[in-house]
Amino acid sequence: MFNDKIDRDDKYDPTLSLAFILLKQLGTKVDELFIRGGIRMNRTKGIMLIGTTLVFCLIVGLTIYDWVRFQRIEGGSIFSMFLALSFFFKILTWDNHDGSDEKDELDRHITTQSAKISYFVLMILSGLILFISEGTGDLNEINNIPLLIVVCLTLVILPITEFVYSRKYR
Repeated sequence: MFNDKIDRDDKYDPTLSLAFILLKQLGTKVDELFIRGGIRMNRTKGIMLIGTTLVFCLIVGLTIYDWVRFQRIEGGSIFSMFLALSFFFKILTWDNHDGSDEKDELDRHITTQSAKISYFVLMILSGLILFISEGTGDLNEINNIPLLIVVCLTLVILPITEFVYSRKYR
């Protein structure tokens, strides 16, 4: 099941058992998650995954407490949750929170495709959030002008960026 290549500091670590329990509860197969390219996850990555998971759970818990106790959700809590979630997925994908240091052709392809797909997903979600939060599909009845501007900017950011980038090669 495992390849013979095992990281030097990849010995049994009881702190990883928390990650296994959390992933089992989420229905994720541990073998699929912790093995990348036939090499088992090293201890540092496991600790970073556990840390970001705990931070995320702590922020979610505090946000739920504030919501139940004080009937409010703070913007800083929402931002912090998404930031912790971002770190979690970067660690899963690239083995560190900064992204891959050495990018081969496959890594560059993954980054390019995921950036373009995420741009379109963000465009659709921002439009949905605008229309759902305003409760109308009529653009003339929208009162949240800053959010409308953000949605409109999502329509032009990619074409403008492609234009500027194409000028570099012409």
